[in-house]
Amino acid sequence: MTKGFYDIILKYMKPLSDLKTGEYAYIVDLKCYSAGLEVVNKGVFPGDAIYILENKPEEQELCFSSGQKKICINRQKAKTVMTHLVSYTFNLN
Repeated sequence: MTKGFYDIILKYMKPLSDLKTGEYAYIVDLKCYSAGLEVVNKGVFPGDAIYILENKPEEQELCFSSGQKKICINRQKAKTVMTHLVSYTFNLN
């Protein structure tokens, strides 16, 4: 059986809470109104690239950056923020 487009794309879709420290991703969807409002009010929108600064399972919050902004969000709310993991990065230097 060949893999379809969605099989390939969904492999890289994860809730924000499942990303590991040091991973890059794009915010794709804000499934919960209050979590979405909190993220948008902090200046981060769907389509923005993020970098996970700190995600420790024993902590109640996880922290990520987007551009020059550092954002910390409650772990329960982070479960409703869907991301697309970046599988590679490159520089044009």
